[in-house]
Amino acid sequence: MISPVFEVYKLIDYLNKSIPCYRREFYKICIVESDSKIQFVNDSHLLDKPALLFANPMTPYDWEGICSVRSGYICIFNLEFLENSDLLKDASMALLAMNGVYYPDQNQFDVISALFEKMLSEQGLGAHIKSKLLPMYVKMILMETSEMPTETVWSQPIESSSRLTSLFLELLNEQFYNSDKDLDIVKMPSEFADKLHIHTNHLNSSVQATLGKATTVVIQEKIVHEAKKKLKNTNWTISEISSFLGFDYPNSFTKFFKKHTGVAPQFYRR
Repeated sequence: MISPVFEVYKLIDYLNKSIPCYRREFYKICIVESDSKIQFVNDSHLLDKPALLFANPMTPYDWEGICSVRSGYICIFNLEFLENSDLLKDASMALLAMNGVYYPDQNQFDVISALFEKMLSEQGLGAHIKSKLLPMYVKMILMETSEMPTETVWSQPIESSSRLTSLFLELLNEQFYNSDKDLDIVKMPSEFADKLHIHTNHLNSSVQATLGKATTVVIQEKIVHEAKKKLKNTNWTISEISSFLGFDYPNSFTKFFKKHTGVAPQFYRR
């Protein structure tokens, strides 16, 4: 199972760790002062003044001159971090759905830099506290960015396989927003393909190309993630959780959960 990841760095420290800035599995928010150049699929954009960059796992890009940048901040996080927070339900999440470059004024630059400093200073806190504070700071950055003039946004359409994968992930995630125990959960790639009006093979090849894993694996990881949340955060019975997640019998859910976590649901809950 993939665990939630959120890391924040001063940009110079991040670069010294030799972590490629274009790692596809992470969302990224970065604020920089120095000159550099962003190359997206069909165009490029010169960062010749302080800028705020958003990048997502769905769109390939290259960042020329980043290794010479000596000031700024960056935070990286994965989809699991977003799923563990309320950010996926927030309207400002649209900013993370595109690659964008914003040019903050000096006051906005100072505010966002201060938020990065807060995240840096609180990285050493306990996991429970961080799980509450870090999403709040990300949301504050998104809210601050939403106040910037829209003409400063520059983004590129994502490739078709990435766009299709993004639509699939939206369908997969949104069905768990409702806590109704009688929901009809979609679990089969063919069912998602039907909803997207495409062939199952097309969906499978797009997800594999974009995320590097099979569609069934992505679905199973999401179901395990939701099962863990229900086991830890609700008083639902195993039978109710099993039914909510689309299993015909509690025993089937127990076998599935144990296969993917190594422990039975009742022991995970303790």
